[in-house]
Amino acid sequence: MTDAATLRLLTEADASAMNELFSVAFGSAMPPALWHWKYGEGRGLAMGLWQADGHLTAHYGAMPRPVLDAGKPCLAVQIGDVMVRQQDRSSLSRKGPFFEVASTFLDRYIGHGRPYLHGFGFPNRRAMQVAQRLGLYQPTGEVIELHWLTAQVAPLPWSQQAERLQQLQPHSRELAQLWQAMHTALPHDILGLRDAARLQQRYLNHPTVDYQLWLLRHRLSRQAIGLVVLRRHASSMELLDLVAAPRDWDTCAQAAAQIARQQDAPLLTMWLSQAHARYFQSRPKQIDIDVLIPCNAWSPGPSPDAVANRWLLTAGDTDFR
Repeated sequence: MTDAATLRLLTEADASAMNELFSVAFGSAMPPALWHWKYGEGRGLAMGLWQADGHLTAHYGAMPRPVLDAGKPCLAVQIGDVMVRQQDRSSLSRKGPFFEVASTFLDRYIGHGRPYLHGFGFPNRRAMQVAQRLGLYQPTGEVIELHWLTAQVAPLPWSQQAERLQQLQPHSRELAQLWQAMHTALPHDILGLRDAARLQQRYLNHPTVDYQLWLLRHRLSRQAIGLVVLRRHASSMELLDLVAAPRDWDTCAQAAAQIARQQDAPLLTMWLSQAHARYFQSRPKQIDIDVLIPCNAWSPGPSPDAVANRWLLTAGDTDFR
């Protein structure tokens, strides 16, 4: 970092500078409401590198997330909105802007004795290789995409039904029971919190995407089986997330496929950490999407070996799908 550059956390007053860099880096602007949903009112953190001319040249964002690590509550951050101005991207050394923002953030915020025990994200292999070469991350698993052809999935039996939820507060008790069943059945894994408050903020409060939340029940007993979160795309339906014991994941996928078929979507897709695909006994097709799961390797913290294949991640754990 040169003497003329300034490295600091961004505030709400810097939102316009972040959005200008986002437009340059990704070719389109981030809607102000989306920035506020991610970072506003203290919901997110972002380290920025400012040049002497007042331009933000690098940005390293993070969204805090309560998680359970082998049943123990702790805090993690999802890394996102990592970007460097075009003319500075060629400098991917320990003297470059990406290294400055990333290493400073990791050193201050992630690891033992820091605010967040874990960091995670969804980098592609090229980005992971750069971070590995700089000593910042190590891979601990990968995310794949599952595919179901909806016409080939059997419809739900008459004894089960799915209800679309417009509000979550009336169902908070049922959702708490589903979340309890889910994390109890995965006692050795790392899972992001999936309670009613998280689901409300992540999906129903989202400013730009209309997510569908469906509660699956036994028709007679009214017992909740699982919650699925869906997003309609042009030619497919995406299963963003589910809250259910793993023994019921196939039933949740079956319900999601039926809803997709009713909405004329021939394909149901799902992002999932590869280590957890085994819980789908239906054996959906697995697609390599070039997404890896990183672990902090810069500051003292849980080792990559200790974390390997333990993160349960879906597209719902991202901030961009």
